[in-house]
Amino acid sequence: MRPGRHNHSARPGPARLERDRPRDEVLAAKWQKIRRVRRVVTAALEIQRQDKVIGASLEAAPVVHVRDKDLLKQVKSVEFDDICITSDLQLTGDPLPSEAFRLPEVEGVGVVCAGDQESVGA
Repeated sequence: MRPGRHNHSARPGPARLERDRPRDEVLAAKWQKIRRVRRVVTAALEIQRQDKVIGASLEAAPVVHVRDKDLLKQVKSVEFDDICITSDLQLTGDPLPSEAFRLPEVEGVGVVCAGDQESVGA
């Protein structure tokens, strides 16, 4: 080997270490469910952004309705407002209001944004 050159081939890189690490299936399933709920929130916020109700997700404070009690518990176990990048966020097991934004592929989850709530009460 020439001076100044290092032989790094003996050390596994981060990708190899990640691949060789055993997967925690329970944790992976939890985060898959959390990401599905987040997908509904981000889709609702995107509509709010396109309609110029908010300029960015940090201006939003949505109410997220989750019908399944176990799923709601999992979502509440993390800082979901940080995960959704919102200034505030309420999680509830209350029934989904008719005006709640939903995605057909994520059953039992609905999002009501502040603008939606005000228009319903008007």
